[in-house]
Amino acid sequence: MAERAKRQRLKPEVRRERLLEAATEVFAERGYEGARVEQIADVAEVSPGLLYRHFEGKRELYEELLLLANKQLMEHLAQAAAPDLPTDERVLRGVEAFFGFVEGHRNLWRLIMKDVVEPEIAAIREDVVDRSVKMVAALAAQEPDFGGAPPHAREIEMVSVIVVGAVVSLAAWWMDHPKIPRAAIVRVAMDSLWLGLERARAGERYEVVDA
Repeated sequence: MAERAKRQRLKPEVRRERLLEAATEVFAERGYEGARVEQIADVAEVSPGLLYRHFEGKRELYEELLLLANKQLMEHLAQAAAPDLPTDERVLRGVEAFFGFVEGHRNLWRLIMKDVVEPEIAAIREDVVDRSVKMVAALAAQEPDFGGAPPHAREIEMVSVIVVGAVVSLAAWWMDHPKIPRAAIVRVAMDSLWLGLERARAGERYEVVDA
């Protein structure tokens, strides 16, 4: 009884934060379709009825977590948006910021990457990837020293899709190999990405001959 009274004395904002933390854990483990409100309430050590006082249901919880993950990821990537730095430093800062987010918010990252059947929820998740591509494209567009003709905006967008896809895939692999330090992940990402970006920046292009 004393423990229950202690829980009830928590401020609403603190209780809401704890519910979000519990939901992140459950969604990351079970996915949106597999999670139940009762499981989230159990992890948060509250009754389902108390959970419904803060959220309408599972969907509202999931949407809020996706938007929170989106916001935090964008804040991390924005750390790289420094046009006065050399290009390699900006790329490094962007890669470090991304993997720093993944390392510090593993459950949020798993939540973002979980497959979702419901179209409205899937659309929010896809928006996270779309915003990441636009952020990378905005950084690439700041490049002042392209060899030869500057790349077209569409080309920058395509390269950004490749960059985001590569680091997202590496992050997914890292989730299965958590003992590998972040510094090693960043180094491999830079070795793979920067060599190609540097050659393109110098004006080197691979010429494709139509069949």
